[in-house]
Amino acid sequence: MKMIKWQENFYTYESKLWHTDEFDSLMNKANKCVPMEGSSEYPMIERWRMAQNLWYDIYNNGGSNATQDDGMLGRFGVKPSRARHLRANLDQLEERTLKALLDAIKFAEENSISGHQKNLYSD
Repeated sequence: MKMIKWQENFYTYESKLWHTDEFDSLMNKANKCVPMEGSSEYPMIERWRMAQNLWYDIYNNGGSNATQDDGMLGRFGVKPSRARHLRANLDQLEERTLKALLDAIKFAEENSISGHQKNLYSD
């Protein structure tokens, strides 16, 4: 069975986020600022949460959730057409995800955010 072009890319792309532990400590630090559930009250942390969700969905599920959503920005922060584009262009996906990570870390440090926060929808 012949693979689709984006599927072929998965087998040849060397991701700094997925295939190395280079960014693990930064991701752990950023994830401590993400609510245990729901959205973040801080836009930079929320951007990281959604970028990480998209990254995971594409790498773990082939983007099956992000590329099939109902056309809204939803939990991935991009429309399905953008998710399909990023799935086909893994270097852009990684660049976008790394930028969100570094922005979240900088924001957390500048604002002394270090632990899990309440989500936007909790009482």
